[in-house]
Amino acid sequence: MRLWESLDGIFNDQKQKIKPLSVIDKERIPSEEDMSLEVGRWYKIRNVVSLYGDMKGSTQLTSEKYINTSARMYEIFTGSLIKIMKQEEFKAHFIDIKGDGGFALWQGKFGSVKALLVAVTFKTFVEKYLKNFVKEQITDWEIACKIGIAKGTVLVKKVGERNTKDKTYNWVVWAGNPVNVSAKLSDMCEGDRVLITENVFQDFKTPKALENYLIWSCGCDGKGNPIEKRELWEEKLELEDKFSTRVWELKSKWCDIHGEEYINKVLEIIEEDNT
Repeated sequence: MRLWESLDGIFNDQKQKIKPLSVIDKERIPSEEDMSLEVGRWYKIRNVVSLYGDMKGSTQLTSEKYINTSARMYEIFTGSLIKIMKQEEFKAHFIDIKGDGGFALWQGKFGSVKALLVAVTFKTFVEKYLKNFVKEQITDWEIACKIGIAKGTVLVKKVGERNTKDKTYNWVVWAGNPVNVSAKLSDMCEGDRVLITENVFQDFKTPKALENYLIWSCGCDGKGNPIEKRELWEEKLELEDKFSTRVWELKSKWCDIHGEEYINKVLEIIEEDNT
């Protein structure tokens, strides 16, 4: 390898690529098939909601000693997350796997709401199904999820090599605040928590009927016995300076008694509002 000749070539090539660079506003998140490798063309998309879901403590499974356990854990965790993201009711516009987790993107009036439905549904799935199964069938390590949700403007482009049959040399790059912040929020989560930004939280208040199902509890003790309703979200004051926004934390999952009713009520509200 001729190191300096190689690096000079890469540098000169990249310099040429940024000269004609343009950023084009796009109303909708494009499909991967609609993205081209055209030099210098990036798409800018506003009001994109990014959800990033990750497995808590997965780094302890990376040693050779736990390689078989790791493979089984990643398979059941990430596979389940992707399947929930792909549910027809939630309609994520883009889904990708990142390490031992994944992220999804939404756009539109109820992008934040659909992202939260995915977050709480997956959180419920982990707590109700995966915890005992993993402990009994795979390892004594306790599985837990960490989820971050943020909203803002993203840049997207397909990068790679033209006219190559090997598609593994083509990638979609998502850049921008919501993708970065959702990943960082996920990283800072405690186990089985959801962290969201203020602009996402505010989206749960319009129409106002959503508040009853996304901000307040169902008013039962989990067994159908009535108790006082309470606000589900707690403000994380210590994170505000770090993210330059208010940050809210959710610890709850779907109630065994009212969870299905609540998720269907939310879907009805957003469907009626769109008609």
